[in-house]
Amino acid sequence: MIIASSDGYFINCIYHDSKLKKTSRLMEVDYIGYEDVMDWLSNLDAYSKIDHFLLADNQKQAIWDFFGGSCWEISDFLGELLNVEKNLRIADNDFQKLIQEKLIFFRSMFVEYATIKTEKEQLLVKIANLINNRPVKGFAFNDLRTLVDTNIWTASALKAELSSLVRNNFLSYAPPRAEYALQGRSMELGLEAYVKMIGNGA
Repeated sequence: MIIASSDGYFINCIYHDSKLKKTSRLMEVDYIGYEDVMDWLSNLDAYSKIDHFLLADNQKQAIWDFFGGSCWEISDFLGELLNVEKNLRIADNDFQKLIQEKLIFFRSMFVEYATIKTEKEQLLVKIANLINNRPVKGFAFNDLRTLVDTNIWTASALKAELSSLVRNNFLSYAPPRAEYALQGRSMELGLEAYVKMIGNGA
């Protein structure tokens, strides 16, 4: 039995290189759901040993809206909130400042990835358009066909680039459905901010 928790490691070292497709049973493990996140954020003392502050309802919702059910990101953000706690509360302006800093950070990841290479920029714009216009956030390789048909990418180079984005945790990949998706809600927002920035010519 082999268990792998890292998308990039699993895809490249087990699923593809080891040719275990026919002898593997794949189970998708997603982020935790809304109700569990709200329960966690409403009981910080019990779940995170945090008794220095309580979150307002709008702050709990904002954490869900930004991080989704990503446990590590939520835990990290809660740690940052400890630094701005005053009288057992988190002021909304301090909270929003930290959220904006996170948004800029995730946007900068896409800025650093794309640099000034037009083909990477166009790949990101295409992915953003796909996820913004669908109720389900996943997309298949064939959904990027126009990038090949217009000679922006070759099929082999595009496939390799998607694998690289998975290894670097920009994207996740679900082998049972052969679908890619952005690696969590924060990455979706970061990509959205990146596309908005380049659209404005910034």
